[in-house]
Amino acid sequence: MRRIRGARSGFTIIEVLVALTLLAVVILLVTRAFLVVLSVTSQGGRVTTATALAAKQLETVRAQVEAQPNRVAWRTAFCNIAAAGRSAFGAPYAAYEYQVLVDSGAVSATVGQEDALLPCWSVGWDPGGRCPGAPGYSGSCATDGSNAQDDRLRWITVEVFYRGGTQPVARMTTAVIRGAYHH
Repeated sequence: MRRIRGARSGFTIIEVLVALTLLAVVILLVTRAFLVVLSVTSQGGRVTTATALAAKQLETVRAQVEAQPNRVAWRTAFCNIAAAGRSAFGAPYAAYEYQVLVDSGAVSATVGQEDALLPCWSVGWDPGGRCPGAPGYSGSCATDGSNAQDDRLRWITVEVFYRGGTQPVARMTTAVIRGAYHH
């Protein structure tokens, strides 16, 4: 009888259900892990693309302002860029938008430390740290009208957004000095 019973022995329905339940749980966990990896990889690709686009736009802005023939045109170019707001990149990067921040929008300083971020770059620099003829310098285009002749360093920040998001995916900042590449 034992031989007959041993030949007929198998898994009970309970054992099969437990095995299938465990298999389903494992498959769900593996699928979830796979989806998380895909999401992280996709986000990494977006960050890489956004960083490259930010660097490209930063160089475009730098070339645009460096091409200006004089101080007034240079400052006006910066103010026009600062006023432009958010713009979309062309195809194939239409899912990305950028905005360019200039000076006080790009960087901030504590009160009394403004000259550290927006230093004077001029042949006639005052040893006291002030630019000649430019008291009360402000990085804002709205309040900087009297200082159009300054050779101040200007900060540029490019922020790149993905699909109209509110937080930038990439952000790059650099400084530009008028005439630094021209003699």
